[in-house]
Amino acid sequence: MKLSNRARLILETLLLNPEGVSRDQINEVLQKNGEEPVDRRRLFKYFTAFRTKHNLNIAVDHLGGTSFRYRLNDNPGRPRGLSALMASTMLEVEFLQTYRDLGARIQPYARPHGSNFLLPIGEAMSKNKLIRVTYQKFSDIEPYDCILAPHALKIFEGRWYLFAVKWMSESEIKSMPLGYKGYGLQSFALDRMLNVSMTRRRLELLKGFDADTFFEPFFGVYCHMGDKPKKILVHASEEDAHYIRTLPIHHSQKEVEHNEFTLKLVPARDFEIYMRRFPDTTWEVVKETRGRKPKANEA
Repeated sequence: MKLSNRARLILETLLLNPEGVSRDQINEVLQKNGEEPVDRRRLFKYFTAFRTKHNLNIAVDHLGGTSFRYRLNDNPGRPRGLSALMASTMLEVEFLQTYRDLGARIQPYARPHGSNFLLPIGEAMSKNKLIRVTYQKFSDIEPYDCILAPHALKIFEGRWYLFAVKWMSESEIKSMPLGYKGYGLQSFALDRMLNVSMTRRRLELLKGFDADTFFEPFFGVYCHMGDKPKKILVHASEEDAHYIRTLPIHHSQKEVEHNEFTLKLVPARDFEIYMRRFPDTTWEVVKETRGRKPKANEA
């Protein structure tokens, strides 16, 4: 559904201010773009339309008195960041439709690889069922069949990945059930799957599994259970720092000194590969000392 110019500007302002924005700030953007300001009642009509027509939820934080702050918010139980993703997708689709006559002068990004198997995997996850998969690694000549207990999905570097417990056969499930000590989650690229089908066997998640907690210390898809996060100190060049500052490497990123950032993550192979994008930037693992504090004369 096509957005009015005013609705588009309001949505863009919410996207650019994830921590929240006041009505005065929204009106400032509207007036700069030749639109009339909105009162509180009119603004809430736009928010209602976003929710009913586009399934976007707007949180209202009361700051006291007549002061309010508005922000895109995910309903409980929905994927984190979904509202922002849906809002940005709406704006991108409208842009591509509006200016499609520009042809090759606009180069949209390609959809993530492996999307063709998202629906059957999502159905199995929703119904708590195991899936049977034919999978072929880049390093293997021949594909193999396996049975997966799908736990979580994640996009990384243009690919969809499934995190699952793997068995090679029905008999292996019986001898090594889901709670077996040696079993953990492995990542599977959806674009390496040749076939996916849902089984009748019921899925039980690993005990205590929570996706947010599981992914918390990791950067990409090298998510080995039991790996401990480490403190990383990044020394960025003046030019690289602008990119790192405006597009954080990890949610734990903090700028502790000018052009110096700390991260708290597992420095696995995908993180090391990513950091090569910044040839003039170095990073190191900081050894965190524990035990008694040194006395003054020991410093």
